[in-house]
Amino acid sequence: MTNFLWHYTIPSKFKEIFHSKKLIPSPYHSLEALFSSTASNEKSILWFSSNQDWENSVCWGVHGRDEMLKQFGSLFRVGLQPNQKLLVPWIRLQKTANLCPTTVSQLETDAQKVDANPGEWWGTTSSVPESEWRSVQKFVEGKWKDTQVEDEIRLRAYWLYVQQGRKEGFALDDWLQAEAEILGIDRQ
Repeated sequence: MTNFLWHYTIPSKFKEIFHSKKLIPSPYHSLEALFSSTASNEKSILWFSSNQDWENSVCWGVHGRDEMLKQFGSLFRVGLQPNQKLLVPWIRLQKTANLCPTTVSQLETDAQKVDANPGEWWGTTSSVPESEWRSVQKFVEGKWKDTQVEDEIRLRAYWLYVQQGRKEGFALDDWLQAEAEILGIDRQ
C-alpha cells in the first residue's frame, strides 16, 4: 500500500474541489486567523498530512473524525505522492508561506488542543490540479475507500432516471440529486 500525503476535507469543500478540478490554498490557518487579519506577507496554504487515518486539525473547533462525521455526514481526502516537489514539511512550510512566529505558535498550540501532530503536516502555497492527484477517497462504513466520484454520480443519476420511468427532460435534476447524495450534502 502506498502512503500518500492527504488533503482531508468535508463534503461542501469537496464539492468545490470536484467542480474546480484543483485543490486551492486557504488563507485561514487556524481559528485565530478566521477572526483576525492575517499578516500581509503570509501566504495561503494548501494543507496535507502524512497521517494515513485522519488529521485532527482539518476543522478547528471540531475534534476527531467521528465528530466530523456526525457534523458533516461524510468525509473525503485527496492523496498525492510524498515525493512531489511542491509539498514541503511543516518546518520548511513555515518559511515557504512566510508565516510569522505568532502564527506558527498559534498553529502549534491549536494542534496540541486537538491532539494533532505538526510533524505530520505538509503543504504548499500553490494550487494542485487534478492531474497531480493519485487517489480520491471517501470515508464509508468505517474505512477509507477509493472513489471515482464522477462515475458514481453518473451511475446514480442513471438509476434516478430509471426509477422515474425514464422520463426525458430531467437530466440536470437527476445529476444534481445524484451529486448531492454521493457527496453527502444538501441539495441547494
